[in-house]
Amino acid sequence: MNRVLVASLASVAIGIWGLAAAQPKGQPKQNTLNVPSVKKIRVTYHYPKWSSLKDMVEEPGGDLRAVEGTEAELAIQTDKPLNQAVLIMDHHRQIDLKASEGNWFTARVPINKDGVYHVASIEHKENVRMTEDFFIEARKTAVPHD
Repeated sequence: MNRVLVASLASVAIGIWGLAAAQPKGQPKQNTLNVPSVKKIRVTYHYPKWSSLKDMVEEPGGDLRAVEGTEAELAIQTDKPLNQAVLIMDHHRQIDLKASEGNWFTARVPINKDGVYHVASIEHKENVRMTEDFFIEARKTAVPHD
């Protein structure tokens, strides 16, 4: 039997993986897994062309707030290497994080509607939460017409 229990304390997540294996007294054997924590989040906003706004970098990042049609490029640094990580959007849809140098991971998030997301690692085919929920706010604005 496999179980994943997650405890978060001030952005530090510790995943505990328990594998039930018979011991002499019939007690399950507990193995622990130390999940890396998120050190930094940097967000680069790529605004829609019609807005004439230049790209903007926000560090530290987390919550995403921009006009509809913006693409947020997230760069996430962890305190130690990760095999695989994802963004969990609105508690179900996943966006893969791509690994780069120095324990950095990147993904692009379209800002089309309000919602939430969090960072998770994938350990033993299970999503293990690494952060609290961050908000996504898609600001509505009138698109100028020529």
